[in-house]
Amino acid sequence: MHCKNCQENIDSKPKYCPACGQEVILALDSKYFNNILKEGISFDRGFSFNVKSLVLKGGKAVNHFVSGQTKPFQNPILFFITTMGILILILSLTEGLISGTFFQFLENGDKSTIKFESRGPDSKQVRWVYLVITTLIIPLFSLGFYMLKDNKKQPFVQSVIVTIFLLSAINLIQSFVILLNRTVFHFLSKWIGYYDSDTIGLLVSAVIIIPYLWYFLYTYFTKSKLKKTLISFVVISIITVAILYVGNATATIQQH
Repeated sequence: MHCKNCQENIDSKPKYCPACGQEVILALDSKYFNNILKEGISFDRGFSFNVKSLVLKGGKAVNHFVSGQTKPFQNPILFFITTMGILILILSLTEGLISGTFFQFLENGDKSTIKFESRGPDSKQVRWVYLVITTLIIPLFSLGFYMLKDNKKQPFVQSVIVTIFLLSAINLIQSFVILLNRTVFHFLSKWIGYYDSDTIGLLVSAVIIIPYLWYFLYTYFTKSKLKKTLISFVVISIITVAILYVGNATATIQQH
């Protein structure tokens, strides 16, 4: 038998090739599919493990990664790209939930019709601006973490990794809030009429992100925890709130 990756001759039936390390796969059958499906949704490794660790351990999970315990984690760059893709996908797929014609009660009790349209070049431009700004702040956040580092010998790349994990967590929070907020608006607006769901979504995002940000920072720093957490919290909060405003989908409203 030969390894299908490196063609190394394999005498026995090991789980992995002794030459290249690839898993020995005899056939791409239903058993193999079940195995990769279990690995894909398992919380013991990969994307799901990253999410679970960031939720349960915050910044301490990142310390585990940079200390060398990288095996169960998904590559942080791939993790960031995945969470950014999820965010953009949800923004695109849920536009229809907040678009259309709605009624609104005026101050005198009469009803007016509102046409709310979030589709078009405006919302697309906003998503790309959000992507660009989020990417550009990586060096800014990284510089801040580097200046507040616990270990003087800590390389700058470690601060970049911390930033990528943090921004990935923010992307996931944003994705969840946008999906929940727009779904609720779609059904609730039919009963109570149009309301400013974007502002509500922004407030909900802030209510979740700000406490999580403190939690992440406080569990990340190991020396002068309170001082470093407070300094970085204030700076990052200001930049994050600015990003939330930019990332909030614009729309054109017409009253009839």
